[in-house]
Amino acid sequence: MNWQHFQTYNEAPTRAFECMCNQVFELWCKQTYPDSLKVVTIVNGAGGDGGVESFAIKKDDTIIGMQAKWFSNSITTGQFSQISSSIETALRVRPLIKQYIVCVPRDLSSDRIGRGKKVIEDTELNRWQQLKNKLEDDYPGLNIELWNETQLLTKLQDSDAAGVYRYWFEKSEISKELIVYSYEKQKSGWLSQKYTPCLHIQGQMQKSILKFVGALDNRQSSISTLSAMSQQCSKFLKACDDYLQFVQDHSLQEQLIHEIQRAQEQVIKLLGEIKCAIDAINNDQQVASSINRNNWYIDFAMLLELLKQNEQFNYFHISEIKKTAEALQANEIHTVISDIRFQLDNKKYLILGNPGSGKTHGIANMVESLLNEKLHIPILIRAKDVNPNNSWIDILKKSLGLASVWNETELWQALEALSYRVEINNVSTADTVVAKIIPKILICIEGVDESKPYDSWYDRLREIDAICYKYPRLRFCITSRPYVFRELAYDDSLLSNTLRLPSDGDVPVNELFQEYIEYFHVNIEGCSWVKWSLKTPLALRIFCENYKYRSISGVEKSSVTITNLLLKKFHIIEKEFNSKYETGYGDRELIVQNSLLAIARKFLINTTVYRNDLIDSLKDVPGHITVAHDYRRELIDFIEDYGILQSYTVNSDTILEPPKTYYSTGIQPFFDYILAILITNQMQDPSKVILTETLIAHEGALQMVSILLLEDYSYLIAENKSFRDNLSNDELFDLVCFSLSNVSPNPASKYIPLVKRMMNYNSDCLKSVVNKIVLPVSRIEKHPLGAQMLHEYLMGFETAGKRDIIWSVPSYLRYPGDTHWKCYTKIDLNDKRYELCSEDKHNGIPLVYAWMLTTVKNIERVGYRRELIKWASTQPFEFYKLFEHTWCTNDPQMKEDLFSIAMGTVFMLEKGHSCIKLFSDWMIKNIFAPDKISMYHNCAIRYYSRAIVERSYAFGAINDEHADKSRPPYHTSGTIPLNCEATSGTRMGGFGPIDYDLARYVLCDPMDRMFFSRRGSDKTAEEIDYTWYFSEEEIEEILTNEEIFLNERCREKLKEIQLAHKKERRFWDHIDDLIDDDADTTIHNSKSPSYKYNKEADSFLLEHAHILEMETLEPNQFVLSAAYAYILLQGWNEEEFYGCPNGGKPGEVIGVDIAILRQHHPATHGSKSSIMTFCEKYTWCARNEILGYLSDRLLFRDFERAPSLLNDYGLLDDFPNPAQELYQENPDSIIEKNSWFVPEELSPLIKESMGESAIRYWIINASTPNFEKWIDIRDFNHEIVQEEKKNWISLYSFNSVSNALGGESLMWISSAIITNEHFKYLKNDIINRKDFIVDEFSNPEDLHSSTETQCYITPKEICWMSWKNECYSKVSTISIDTDIGDFVNYTIKKAVEECTANYPEFGDVYYKLPSRIIRKLLGICDGDGYKYYNGEKQLEAIRFEAGEKWHDSLSYLCVDREKLLLQLEHLNFKIFWTVRLLRQATSKALEKYPKLCSRSDKCWLVWFEDGELRTQLFSEQID
Repeated sequence: MNWQHFQTYNEAPTRAFECMCNQVFELWCKQTYPDSLKVVTIVNGAGGDGGVESFAIKKDDTIIGMQAKWFSNSITTGQFSQISSSIETALRVRPLIKQYIVCVPRDLSSDRIGRGKKVIEDTELNRWQQLKNKLEDDYPGLNIELWNETQLLTKLQDSDAAGVYRYWFEKSEISKELIVYSYEKQKSGWLSQKYTPCLHIQGQMQKSILKFVGALDNRQSSISTLSAMSQQCSKFLKACDDYLQFVQDHSLQEQLIHEIQRAQEQVIKLLGEIKCAIDAINNDQQVASSINRNNWYIDFAMLLELLKQNEQFNYFHISEIKKTAEALQANEIHTVISDIRFQLDNKKYLILGNPGSGKTHGIANMVESLLNEKLHIPILIRAKDVNPNNSWIDILKKSLGLASVWNETELWQALEALSYRVEINNVSTADTVVAKIIPKILICIEGVDESKPYDSWYDRLREIDAICYKYPRLRFCITSRPYVFRELAYDDSLLSNTLRLPSDGDVPVNELFQEYIEYFHVNIEGCSWVKWSLKTPLALRIFCENYKYRSISGVEKSSVTITNLLLKKFHIIEKEFNSKYETGYGDRELIVQNSLLAIARKFLINTTVYRNDLIDSLKDVPGHITVAHDYRRELIDFIEDYGILQSYTVNSDTILEPPKTYYSTGIQPFFDYILAILITNQMQDPSKVILTETLIAHEGALQMVSILLLEDYSYLIAENKSFRDNLSNDELFDLVCFSLSNVSPNPASKYIPLVKRMMNYNSDCLKSVVNKIVLPVSRIEKHPLGAQMLHEYLMGFETAGKRDIIWSVPSYLRYPGDTHWKCYTKIDLNDKRYELCSEDKHNGIPLVYAWMLTTVKNIERVGYRRELIKWASTQPFEFYKLFEHTWCTNDPQMKEDLFSIAMGTVFMLEKGHSCIKLFSDWMIKNIFAPDKISMYHNCAIRYYSRAIVERSYAFGAINDEHADKSRPPYHTSGTIPLNCEATSGTRMGGFGPIDYDLARYVLCDPMDRMFFSRRGSDKTAEEIDYTWYFSEEEIEEILTNEEIFLNERCREKLKEIQLAHKKERRFWDHIDDLIDDDADTTIHNSKSPSYKYNKEADSFLLEHAHILEMETLEPNQFVLSAAYAYILLQGWNEEEFYGCPNGGKPGEVIGVDIAILRQHHPATHGSKSSIMTFCEKYTWCARNEILGYLSDRLLFRDFERAPSLLNDYGLLDDFPNPAQELYQENPDSIIEKNSWFVPEELSPLIKESMGESAIRYWIINASTPNFEKWIDIRDFNHEIVQEEKKNWISLYSFNSVSNALGGESLMWISSAIITNEHFKYLKNDIINRKDFIVDEFSNPEDLHSSTETQCYITPKEICWMSWKNECYSKVSTISIDTDIGDFVNYTIKKAVEECTANYPEFGDVYYKLPSRIIRKLLGICDGDGYKYYNGEKQLEAIRFEAGEKWHDSLSYLCVDREKLLLQLEHLNFKIFWTVRLLRQATSKALEKYPKLCSRSDKCWLVWFEDGELRTQLFSEQID
């Protein structure tokens, strides 16, 4: 070989030689081992990796390595040492190497005769042979082979390597620079009118193409998914093995054992499949041949059923199998496999989209991006520039401007050589690469629809798989309009990998809007409605082109309808044509428009028109043919340049016949508009328009006609008899909706009554109108058919029930008959276009969201609240307007939610925001004014309203007088409506639609407990009970210890306590003797009268009995009577909501509530159903109404407090907090994705032996952790703190860690604070193991406070609502100060608070947060349960969890270390911790070894002293 001609392409010869050798090596591997080769991998980076440039793995896992050395001159001894070192390194890194190839660019010198005719034996060849022999001796089984210049030339001269040789040794025309140049020419040529780089926003198209050719983040994501599945498989297999080893007698559970073994076999196969898939991804290798789909799908149904039947015998072992099987079953296997095959197996990617959907823009930007990223190499080919009858080689040669001497093999190999070149420059060392991405040559064919015959394109595209099989570094991407492939069968392989773009574009208009108006310098001057009036990217572009360099402050709304935009566009086109060709005509001659009308007539009956026919069609258009010039050809070329027409070339089969040019419609809406003008220009009376058969097929034209008739004639297309006769009802309905949503507001306003009639027809029509008319226009300010019209319509219903039955009814309820509530349409608020944004006005889309709060689907309802508060937090004044606009709704649930969002909004605003006072003033005036409070008993509304006023008061915006008005108790008059008939109902039986669960758990039981019971603490302040703090044994020890100094008063008091203990003990010893079963044990108080319930309740019930004209009234009767009356007032009635169910027999008529119950399971025991009946919806609202009514009249009763009028409605019920809902994620997902924080091994093994005795030994002898590492957290690097650089200190933590032995460590840490002065007493009591202190602190999990509430409360409410009572916040105790010999009282304040919130989608969620005193010290005033902030929005506390619930897991609550310690020091406080470390056998180990009862349970006090962490053990129990 002539190395002088070696083409290095501006690379160093060393790098170029390595690249060539890699390509030759891979070709040789594929030829030599066609059936046994698994993968070839290039690992060369800077200096190579592990002694090889590349290596091949065979199916038996043996490896062939290749090293290239650019030793172009004589090889020195040092260079031979390099070769030897590389080989030894390679074998150390990859011991399975059995063949090693060394490439050098010269033949080694052999034996020759020197001076004196002596034979010179120390030649290169001899030294090579010596090296080879030595290494082959040192590594038996290794074969070392030399590829010298002769060998390399032989391999390059092989026909399969012709392109490789040409690329490297002839002056190749193919280079990256050539491809870039080719693209730049296209960009400045035909792409210039279709692609504006700065206006591109990445959509689904670009993301999908990147994934198709290979992107690292996609590959990493796939590997993560597969690795997680692999771990699930391993856990399942281990769980099964544990069970099989555990069960001694397999015959007792023979069927289960057999099923477990069968499942294990399947999972082992799946594990193998996963490994193959991960290997394929790591090596960018096709997986089609290696994936066996049958091995991926495992049916666990029988196993899970058998496990359920047997779980009572060996619960923990079986539950582990069940859990891991369910985790495996939950994987979306089809999605996983499809995703992997899309990335690795597919060779072509077909992208179909309608005109104007962004295909050309997307593919052009994709090519440009890939060229800039320098990994994959794209080649852009415009289909209309090539002949599909030609071969791929001819298509490529023409597109790239290559000489004709290339044959197909050479060209494909040269392109692959280009890929190798890129790869060798991009590859990194193996240690840093997660997944290998082989650079692809991506051949992009743009606009196949523009080049006929399509059959020839089918042929070319069907060749792709064969080409890519032989040349795996090639990929093809094709764009087209959908109709080109419409004739193919749905399962045709050409359509197997297809992306279909949305009709309104790959990227929504609102995301493109800002880029476009800035680029075209359009100043909209506050006309934000324009953004939402433009429905497609094409409309946006036309608008910007029409108004470029202009301000549009005075533009009419009618001017941005698509028809008026096109009308203006055609006026501009007229001017441009007359100016460009100097026709001498004015704009009014409409040469272009008249020409297009003539052309449109052709396209009404033809999809394509021959150029000469098109020219001929213009001969009768005035102005085209003059004495001086014929403008027809110029006009056709002109409108083609505008994209109105598209041409394609049909190539003949013979050289002699020239190609023919045909035209099809270009930008479809342009032609739709022209066709519409063609129709509407022919008539004076809209009712005379005839819908021809040819026009029916042109949906876009029909839409344009409907808009023109409405815009210009105020004529609705449905009024036309021809349209009614020729279109179906659905087609006509869609056309009416389209026209009404796309015309300007003025003509649309005439049809408000019609639209309301359409909405009133049934639920389906109502929701369809909202989707097709209301939502599309709701962002257009003051549009007559927008959200305000919907609001007026919905407000018009007399009761909530009449509206709910068509508006709030769930979709897809099964019912065989016809009824107005039956519905198969969902309101499209899930559509990304209708997500709320900061630009939304209160009377637009947010108004629709507000009305969606009436739904009976609670999870969706949470989503609507979440979306509204997210918007309200950015636009509080707009939300205030929405609140004012909607709060008077007669739907009580919607009203409650609006108030909840108002509260959340106010609490998210910063101090000084004027909207806070705006809301609080409204609440004071409309809720708490003396003449208003009696109108709103609803406790939820009162709770939210009071919270808003309190927030305003806390920020100093209102005075004490106003704040006091909001604080319960409230004094109201009047009576609640009652229904006498419902008094026949019972707590256990309910009444009418109020079933057992609603009657008992939602209504009767809680109200009886809170208001009608005799319970409640009547305790007043009393003398301290010393027996709590000193046990008999402690007193005895103190009194008998002469070293302890006691003054006389203290000594006498201790004796009194000792005597009290003895009396109490004697009482309990003789308790049985004191009890006489036949005696009346009731203790009568002669001083107070006897009440059936309590004084207030008895009086209340008697009063309401008189109202009902009854002698007596029980609490349950009152509650059911009030609730049923409330439900009826909401509009519930038996006929519509219940019906006449008969179990599904013929003639059955059911109401909507029965339909819901038959399809959706109701909740039980007082929980809210995910999908409620309307009766349940109204019952929950009735509950709130009744609770508020009772709170004004009866004393609230609770075991923990004396009966009193209620001062905190949070004790009545748990109220949703949208601000918390906004931030709350699925807690299971949070735990799974969080990283572990492991300061040290918590369950370290101390012996390698296994079994029962080993576990027992470990429990007793395992080392104690270093608590400082778990408490004092320095240099914390965790994703929850992100960039926050500070030290943290743990207030609480829980860690549960098991080990392979079968032991587990559970460690709880909690904290509290105490004054420095009193700490010595605590420390002394701990050392002395004082019983009271040991009991209080031996379980750190219980060392927390809680906010007083009915049951649930969110962290945000606790942080916000300072008026709420914090319970169990301190531990008060009494000790003895031995210095003075007297009692001393001291108090410990807990540092941690706990709360629980409930969410419809997640259930109960538990939180830890800093207690009130710690929050005050750190200035914490807000927190979502995971992060807590001060008033300056600085992060002060964090809480995070990781692991798996009920198994190995951790939970931490940490605060800013320096700030807390500084504040404590300033206040003379000290923080301390209690630590409990429990070591025991795991549940599975206990099940396996039932006699293993050993456990070690120890507790320590931990504190800082002199800068060090000290510990004191105070409790230990070792069994």
